Amino acid sequence: MDIDGLVHDSFAYTREALWERWVRWFHLFIAYLIFPVFMGYTLRIYRGDDPVGRAVTRLKVQRP
Repeated sequence: MDIDGLVHDSFAYTREALWERWVRWFHLFIAYLIFPVFMGYTLRIYRGDDPVGRAVTRLKVQRP
């Protein structure tokens, strides 16, 4: 069994995944920030809440 080769290959794989494909990590970070906002909006719609919010609803009520 070639332990040195296996360790070298595993470090090469890790280096490639972390450093050479950094755009994937950047996209993951952006998705981590954006998708909870969309899911919260979707859950508000599923619950039957007003998806626009109370501030806009108050503006609608105050208009003559």
